[in-house]
Amino acid sequence: MSRAARLVAVGGAVALAVSSAPPSLAGQLTLLTMGSAVVGLPHGAIDHDVAARAGSVTGPSFYAAYLATVAAVGVAWWLSPSVMFLAFLVASAWHFGEGDLRHLPAAGTRARATRGVLVVGVLFCARPDAVAGLLGPELAALMPPPAWTGPIAASLLALHIAMLLVTSGIRRRRRVGAAADALGVTLWLWNAPPILAFAGYFCLWHSLAHVRTLTREGIGSQLFPRALPLTLAASVGLALGLYVLLRSVPEGAVASALLPVIAALATPHMVLVEVWRRRMGSGLATATPI
Repeated sequence: MSRAARLVAVGGAVALAVSSAPPSLAGQLTLLTMGSAVVGLPHGAIDHDVAARAGSVTGPSFYAAYLATVAAVGVAWWLSPSVMFLAFLVASAWHFGEGDLRHLPAAGTRARATRGVLVVGVLFCARPDAVAGLLGPELAALMPPPAWTGPIAASLLALHIAMLLVTSGIRRRRRVGAAADALGVTLWLWNAPPILAFAGYFCLWHSLAHVRTLTREGIGSQLFPRALPLTLAASVGLALGLYVLLRSVPEGAVASALLPVIAALATPHMVLVEVWRRRMGSGLATATPI
């Protein structure tokens, strides 16, 4: 995604924030579904090829392990939603930070970790009342007090930029670019409604960066045609699931019902990408900044 396109996205978020009629929950979920179908789902729909490249299990064993992980996360969430919610946030923070800074091989653990914490932290701090309502009463108790959210978000941004500035091996131009990108994603997540904020980040920042890395690795050659069968199947399933949720669950409970499903589907992907990254090491091709 070009810098100009990101400026348009951030500008759109600001416009949404000050508008009198932001998208409804159904509208935000629709946009999330559409964005996921176009780029979000395809970025994980060739995980079997990533597993093969990483020297992991392939064939029927891959799908059995993948589905077993999905089921295990679902059961664990049902048994202890608070613990699994916190664990999922930690795993997501690392996954997002690693993916966002993959174009900076010299970026260390601190820079990657603070980038991921920035994304997750701002997403949950931007509109605490709205997010608390989406999470449901049990998980909402884990949210920080509203008076803390602004200082927390500002501190996370400052900490991440500081980590970028003190990390050796990163050229000055790339440091400035990464800092500007961090500011842009912070503005987007802070101003857009929660679900739309996540949809924009997930599709335009995270998924596109991963797709570009896959393409440069040769794994993503003709990625979208190869990912089409699983993407279509997942899109149909997601659309039907959202339709059932919107018809059968009170509007305020839709997101809380959807969250464990997202966690269950995302966890095996995050684990696989981490295995692939560690095994490829410095030989991993990197995506250019988007």
